[in-house]
Amino acid sequence: MSVENVHQILLRLEDGRKVSIIQDRNSYDFKHRPSLCEVWVEGEQDPIRHLTAEQLITYLMTRKLTSVERTWEEEKTYA
Repeated sequence: MSVENVHQILLRLEDGRKVSIIQDRNSYDFKHRPSLCEVWVEGEQDPIRHLTAEQLITYLMTRKLTSVERTWEEEKTYA
């Protein structure tokens, strides 16, 4: 994999977890659907692949909350 063919964004969530968003221009996915990317959030076992921009945003928003915050949000939703 050539570095000049990889687009990568590294971010950090408020709780300190790292986020990596990648597009590999040499990949089969990029050649057939260049709008797709993969994302990995620190602590998740595997990256999630084949995401559109909308799916990426949804995925990151659901992973942004820690488990304690997520539980509180779920309780608030059902109250």
